[in-house]
Amino acid sequence: MKNNLSLFLVNIFFAATCYSQTIRGTISDASNGRPLVGASIVLLNTSPPLGSVTDTLGHYRLDKISIGRHQLQVSYVGFETMVISELLVETGKEFIQNVHLKENPAALGEVVVREDGSTAPSPVSSYSLKVEEQFRYPTTYHDPARLAMTLPGVTGVDDQGNSISVRGNSPTSVRWRLEGVDIVNPNHTANAGTFSDRPTASGGGIRILSSQLLGTSNFMSGAFPAGYGNAIGGLMDMRLRNGNDQKHEFTAQAGVIGLEAAAEGPVAIGSRQSAVGSPALGSYLVSYRYSFVGLLTTAGTDFGGEEITFQDFAFHLNFPVLKNAEIGFFGMGGLSENSFKSPLETNKIEEEKDRFNIDFDSKMGATGLTFKSPIGKQLKVNLVAAVSGLEHERTADLVVNVPQGVRWSEDDINENKIALSGNISYKKNARNGWEFGMQATRERSGFYTFFSDNFGNQAFGGEVSDWLMQTYLTRHTHILPKLKFTAGLHWNHFRYTFNHSIIEPRASLAFTPNNHQKISIAYSSQGQIQQPQTYLAKLLPKGGIGHTKSHQFVAAYQHILSNDMTLKAEVYNQKIFDVPVSARAGSTYSTLNDVETFRLLQDTLTDTGKGHNYGIDILLERPILTNGFVRLGTSLYRSLYTANDGTERPTRFDGRYLINATSGREKVKKKNGKTIIRGHSTRISWYGGFRQTPIDEVASTELGYTVFEEEKANSVKLKDYFRIDYRFYWKINKPNRSTTFSIDIQNLGNRKNEAYLYFDNVQQRVVTKKQLGLIPFVNYRVAF
Repeated sequence: MKNNLSLFLVNIFFAATCYSQTIRGTISDASNGRPLVGASIVLLNTSPPLGSVTDTLGHYRLDKISIGRHQLQVSYVGFETMVISELLVETGKEFIQNVHLKENPAALGEVVVREDGSTAPSPVSSYSLKVEEQFRYPTTYHDPARLAMTLPGVTGVDDQGNSISVRGNSPTSVRWRLEGVDIVNPNHTANAGTFSDRPTASGGGIRILSSQLLGTSNFMSGAFPAGYGNAIGGLMDMRLRNGNDQKHEFTAQAGVIGLEAAAEGPVAIGSRQSAVGSPALGSYLVSYRYSFVGLLTTAGTDFGGEEITFQDFAFHLNFPVLKNAEIGFFGMGGLSENSFKSPLETNKIEEEKDRFNIDFDSKMGATGLTFKSPIGKQLKVNLVAAVSGLEHERTADLVVNVPQGVRWSEDDINENKIALSGNISYKKNARNGWEFGMQATRERSGFYTFFSDNFGNQAFGGEVSDWLMQTYLTRHTHILPKLKFTAGLHWNHFRYTFNHSIIEPRASLAFTPNNHQKISIAYSSQGQIQQPQTYLAKLLPKGGIGHTKSHQFVAAYQHILSNDMTLKAEVYNQKIFDVPVSARAGSTYSTLNDVETFRLLQDTLTDTGKGHNYGIDILLERPILTNGFVRLGTSLYRSLYTANDGTERPTRFDGRYLINATSGREKVKKKNGKTIIRGHSTRISWYGGFRQTPIDEVASTELGYTVFEEEKANSVKLKDYFRIDYRFYWKINKPNRSTTFSIDIQNLGNRKNEAYLYFDNVQQRVVTKKQLGLIPFVNYRVAF
């Protein structure tokens, strides 16, 4: 009897050790960054509810939290109450959730908002992409761009890469930011899936920056606020998280994507004391990846002629300085290679590509400094300085039916940016505030292109280099307690293009009648500088080519239904003008159809083109509160353009409709001193087929390369895109570590979707290039 009682007490102690973890973080004023002392934090799904209050530095801590999903409520007198869902607490890592509360201008009643803990940049066309979702949704490869493909209005351009079309715009209209400043394309193998096998400006096979360093990223699909510029399509603003400043933690994983190791922990800062009397701590966070395909390739495994390898490294250091101020130092770098070797034997040459040895090498790096600090009670300052650069090298050698290899094409592209950014926020009172910011970016791009055909060789090259200056001013005011008006101006000036400048007005109005509904309208004038090759075209109009410009209008309605189901609907209308098009009479070429920009230099350009995108986006979403979640995004839209021939046509990306449906379930079970979470999720993607110009087969046969019937531009509609992805994961939580085993299956039905048409010189006919079939991905992850 005594032994049984002892065993029972040991089991009780062991269970308490296994099934508890910590949630902690900082609560601050979203307007000025100052910590909120005495803010209330309550964990809603516990009985009785667990709670805490913040200390003099705004810090809070909740201990002995059970493993699994939780919902957190944060409140402070005079501020909006925030409810945060989908918090996943696991062993092996503390859960750190920082929250920024907005002051409540409505003195009467409580205002409750449901957020992820970040401040949304805009009341319309703005989404927060959480890292945890990248691990829960199928086949995201831990990439925010692929996670964005689950949203309405967003379509993937090709299975091999993460290039996206936003509301019918070209992927070249999508920009990447890191910590609020523009950077070069942050992706490995930027040529993945492109028609000419040349790199894109904004996509690639996989993002270089590991998700281990990412916090919540903000994605915008239209009508940007004044603080964002130089993009007319979409914008992905990646934000880094801080490492754990109280304990060392480690993560390791292995899978088809690669081998990865990450570490984080505290760094002591002198003798400065925190609120509880311990030394104030900074933090470090580092990660290194090496592709698993690269390891197998090194070991001699043959992947049908394709050899792909990549590796990358990233870090983020963060230190507290002065009072409530922070300094950060970040960096990332990546190397990737993609090599294809011809089978050489004549009986194995089945398509055009088999005649060549093709090598694509890429390098990318970025580093920078950040400074954040409140000034007094009403001001907040953010400063960022960053340098980023990349280099792509591609060669293709003809090796079949020739005495020796012949260099058929060669490309060398290099780009770098020096970005300096600063903004100041001024909070006059709960109803009124201002924000002023500036960003100066030194844009430099150089390239050399050489290629051959059956009639000779051609070579192009050049460099574009100068400063892009952006300044903005925004005013926020609550006309009424529940009616917020935001107005701003954005100035965009690029010196290279004959000192072209544009002033862009922005405005939004948001009405929140109650805690369940919001009605918003927004307008923005947005401009974007051209791809570098455009400025080096054969001939430009007098005065050069300036920005491509657009007017964007969005009307939005949001309603929180029962069971925290949220319905969002947006109607949008985008008018695009001053678009570079070919100056040749009757030409149908427009940059609005570009993915990669190869061959632009062969044409004479003018900026008289136009575009028109309009449609409706609907999002129905329920967070994973207990055991299930849903995200259903659907869109009906048109994407049109007008070139020099004066005829309005569909753009390449005019699919006209899309459905992105994702759902999943989780089950938590406690067994033998462990907490086990089993989950699965399914995603269905259905897009209207993209457009393509028909191919002149007779002319292509005579010339030996693809010749398009330009007068019939985009008159061919590819078959609808349909794909089902599935993910199963199994998480085991032990006292000091958690492990996750997952299987992702991309294209569960093995449907070979159409990518594009081209003339194959080996088969002597027009061929439909297919996208990827069924691909399984296995991954194992441990955190301790």
